[in-house]
Amino acid sequence: MLKGMGVHSYYAGGFVYKANKTLDYILHAEGVIRATDATGGQTLGVEYFLRDHLGNTRVVFNSSGAVLQTTDYYPFGKEHTPLPISNGNRYLYNGKEKQEFKLSSSSLDWYDYGRRFYDPQLGRFTTLDPLAEKNHSQSGFVYAANNPIKYIDYMGLDSVQRASAVAMAKEYVQKNTGNTYPTQADIDNGDFRGGPGEKVDCSGLVSNCMMKSEEPDPYTGKSGNGVSRIVQSSEKVTDKNDIEVGNAITLDNSKSGKDNPMGHIGIIVEVKKNDEGEVIGYIIVHSGGNPSTGKSGPRYTNITLGGKGYWDSRVTGIYKWDKKPDVYNAGTLKPVNVYGKGNTYLNPISTVKLN
Repeated sequence: MLKGMGVHSYYAGGFVYKANKTLDYILHAEGVIRATDATGGQTLGVEYFLRDHLGNTRVVFNSSGAVLQTTDYYPFGKEHTPLPISNGNRYLYNGKEKQEFKLSSSSLDWYDYGRRFYDPQLGRFTTLDPLAEKNHSQSGFVYAANNPIKYIDYMGLDSVQRASAVAMAKEYVQKNTGNTYPTQADIDNGDFRGGPGEKVDCSGLVSNCMMKSEEPDPYTGKSGNGVSRIVQSSEKVTDKNDIEVGNAITLDNSKSGKDNPMGHIGIIVEVKKNDEGEVIGYIIVHSGGNPSTGKSGPRYTNITLGGKGYWDSRVTGIYKWDKKPDVYNAGTLKPVNVYGKGNTYLNPISTVKLN
C-alpha cells in the first residue's frame, strides 16, 4: 500500500510488512495477529473482529476482551463519527482495507476491492467495471446494484449473485471445525447438505451457495448425482476469457483422473492470470477429504492449469449457474423513464420506457 509518495506496506499472502520490512500483522479468518515492536524484537497480540451480515467490521477486541475499536457505518460505507481507537485496524467496510491515499493534506479514504477502489463518500467505484460491456442497465461505477443493505460487491466486479455465492463459500471454510465432510452413513441418511459449520459434501456446498444467491434448488427435477444435477442447471463456459469468480468448476475424482468427469465440484473464488491476461489457474472452495482422518470438509485448493498437483489436470468443466442479469435492482428501484439516443452497444433508439 502507498502512503503519500512512499511505500507504507508490503504484502505476502496473509503477512503484511511495514515499510522497513518488519512484520506489521498477519491476517486470519477472525481478525489479525498484530506485531508490536519491543526491546529485543517483537511481541504478537491477537485481535478479533466482530462483523455484521455484510462483513463490516463493527467491533475489534483483544484476547483479554478489551475493546480496541468500534465502528458504525452509513449504508454505502461512510463511517459515523468514529470513537477513539487504540489499534491501527484498516479492515472496515465489507472487511476491505481502507487505503490512506493523500490528496494535499486530506485522506481519500478509499477501499481496496481487488479489482477497483471504492469511495464510500460517493457510494461509487472510482473506475469503470471491467465487465461493464455486459451490463447496459446501470452505470459501470455503481456499487452493489444501489442496494448496499442487502448486497455486497465482493471483488468490485458486477455479479451480485456470484458475489453472494463466493461469500458463502468462504464462510464454509471459516466455519469448518476440521472434519465436516459427511460419512457414507450420513449421505445415506440425507445429511450432506448442511450450512456452514455443518456436514456438507461438494455438491451440497455448491448447491447451497446457488440457493443463497436466489437460484432454485438444482436438485429439484433433475437426475443423477449432485454434481450432474448442478451441471444440468447451468451453462458451460467454453471461452476461458469468460470464466469469472463465482463460476462452478467440475473435476474428475477417479483414480485415473479420466473416468469420473462429474465426480467432484467446487466454486471458483479467484481466477489467476498471467501478465498477458491469460487464465493460468484458479483458487477454489470445495468440500472433500476422508472423515476417518479427522481432517475433512470445506477447504481452499490452488489449481494451476498444466501443473503437477492432484487437481491440476482433473478440471473437466467450468459452469455459469447464475441466471439473473449480472447487475439488477432486485425490485427495489421504482420505474423510470429514460430518454436518449442509445449507445454503441445497442441499436440507437429515441425513447426507452422502463416499467
